[in-house]
Amino acid sequence: MQSRLRLLEAAGVSVWIDFEPAIAHNKIIVIDGRLTIGGSYNYTAAAQKRNAENVTFTESRELAHEYLGNWDSRLKVSRAFEGHGLDN
Repeated sequence: MQSRLRLLEAAGVSVWIDFEPAIAHNKIIVIDGRLTIGGSYNYTAAAQKRNAENVTFTESRELAHEYLGNWDSRLKVSRAFEGHGLDN
């Protein structure tokens, strides 16, 4: 995992690690503060080709605001990735 995180950092992406809860399984995308995309869909080739997944698209500023609030609360208890301390 560290090598993938390093690739993101090298591309200029800020990487933050959230350890509480141990597994955050949210798969949510918010676009322009109004479109929320979410569901069981994992953004992988397997999900696209073989899995029975679901994904929803909801246009609602209120819903987007709720998810962005959740994101902000998770970020507040996260720490910046410093290139060590995670299993590969």
